[in-house]
Amino acid sequence: MKKNFKMYKSGKLWVIAGLSVITLYGAFPNTLIFADDTNVTQTTVTNKQDVDRKTFLKYFTPLGNAKSNPYSSNDGIQKLTTAKGQVGIVTFNGNIDLHQKFNINLDVNVGSKDPKYMYSSQYVADGIGFAFYTGEKNQLGYNGGNLGIYGIPNAFGWKVDTYKNNEDPSATGLRGQNDSKFARAPYGAFITTNSSGYGTIDTNTYKKIADNIIDGNYHNLKINYDGNMNITVTLKVNGSNYVFTKSLSGIVDQNAALHFNISSSTGGALPSKQSVKFNSMNYAKTASIDAKDSTLPAGPNTKWSAKDNFTSATDQDGNPVDFKNVQVEGQVDTTKAGQYPVTYKYTDASGNTVTKDATISVRSNDKPVITATNQDYKVGDSIDPLNKVTASDTEDGTTKVTVAKIVAQDGKVIQSIPNDKAGKYTVTYTTTDADGNTVTKDATISVRSNDKPVITATNQDYKVGDSIDPLNKVTASDTEDGTTKVTVAKIVAQDGKVIQSIPNDKAGKYTVTYTTTDADGN
Repeated sequence: MKKNFKMYKSGKLWVIAGLSVITLYGAFPNTLIFADDTNVTQTTVTNKQDVDRKTFLKYFTPLGNAKSNPYSSNDGIQKLTTAKGQVGIVTFNGNIDLHQKFNINLDVNVGSKDPKYMYSSQYVADGIGFAFYTGEKNQLGYNGGNLGIYGIPNAFGWKVDTYKNNEDPSATGLRGQNDSKFARAPYGAFITTNSSGYGTIDTNTYKKIADNIIDGNYHNLKINYDGNMNITVTLKVNGSNYVFTKSLSGIVDQNAALHFNISSSTGGALPSKQSVKFNSMNYAKTASIDAKDSTLPAGPNTKWSAKDNFTSATDQDGNPVDFKNVQVEGQVDTTKAGQYPVTYKYTDASGNTVTKDATISVRSNDKPVITATNQDYKVGDSIDPLNKVTASDTEDGTTKVTVAKIVAQDGKVIQSIPNDKAGKYTVTYTTTDADGNTVTKDATISVRSNDKPVITATNQDYKVGDSIDPLNKVTASDTEDGTTKVTVAKIVAQDGKVIQSIPNDKAGKYTVTYTTTDADGN
């Protein structure tokens, strides 16, 4: 049977803690079910693969502190933690296909009470976990009460927690909700983390587990998935079954191929020896593929190849796939703005095809625009060449403007404009956008002298009876403004009296005071 499905990368999704089943997804919606129903509808497995104790290391790789603890193929025991402050995992080398059933059978040992070690009236910490996730493989969460889950963005899981943590959350300690709402540990519950990795316990699914799980013995744990988005975890502790059943519908994309980890952690106080005894695993081998979105500037010099957005692919056995074996559908025109979908496909040896869509966004690559007008200053003013000069870009918005060059009237390049003399200067402005487009614009800055205007007036002679015009041939000029208007400010007669006009019916001498004002107020 050939099955086609797409894979979507949703970040990192885990499940860890005392014992946990985790599925990776982009958000944490609805369907969370706690029940005692152990019935699982099975489907036919295509490309079936069985894993047993002898072949365990062919399909799993120890990481973290588990890496220093040799696996025993005789009894299937893999030690995960042996001291304080550890995280030990074994990661599945292949992928899990949610279209087909799988089951995992193993025994877990969460440690035993040792009178030599006790902290806050507790003897063991912190638990064992199981995780299903997409994206990058070989992920480890934080140690201690984080149980390998807290700190990982967008995770969902189930745990058996063997230590009650009452500490407040912090960036260096517990990365999420503590256990203060619960009477004591050990207990089982579903948990989630948000996009920042902050963990939250689903208090509605909390269930106290018998204390005798902390006896240094192995207790059976079975994980069964029915191929129809239903998963059941059964933990057997000294004759008592604890069954958790969960519908994955609405929580995880069935088309996503999953990675799988078994993990455990300890904190800084108790050196609990935690381990698993592997029994068997049955799953359908599947390949995986991943690609990424990207954004490019439009333009003749922009280059793109399909390999740029390809992230990785693995075959049905978890081996890396070379890009030359990946089929690509879709074209990208880097000279034209738009959204370009590209599909990456890989078909494994059994004919199963996995796909991943990527979007290449080609945005306009318009050059920025500088807005600069000519400026006028007076001698003595403070001169700012960048006053009211701005630049904007279609993609970047406002861009920074700088002065590239200042040229004086004599053609010489100067560093700054002097304000102690008149002159005209050509200023070249420049700006560069995020795509590397650089533009320039010139504007003129004029520094005007602030000289006072000059009145030209000579003495005038009239005869009695003549028409007298005090402003006859009186003019005023200004260096900057040219001709300015002259008015009569005052007329003083010989006897010292100020009069309004000069009479023409009698002889006499009169002193006329003229005034003018230029545009600068001089």
